[in-house]
Amino acid sequence: MVSPEDIVLENTELAIADMKRQLDHIEDQEGRLLDLWSCRFNSGLFGVEWARSREILEKSGLDVTVVTPADD
Repeated sequence: MVSPEDIVLENTELAIADMKRQLDHIEDQEGRLLDLWSCRFNSGLFGVEWARSREILEKSGLDVTVVTPADD
């Protein structure tokens, strides 16, 4: 069973905040954070509209390249 949308988004916010904390410790040899890439998470199995997840990602301040399927 899949969690309700509000629970998915709450957990997404917590997960992105945790990822951001972890990324603060990961840098390449030149002191830069490596590029971040993502799919449109939550929009498949969880059925959450991508715009809602994207808003959480944008609020995080992380610079992430999001890829989409070619047919979208």
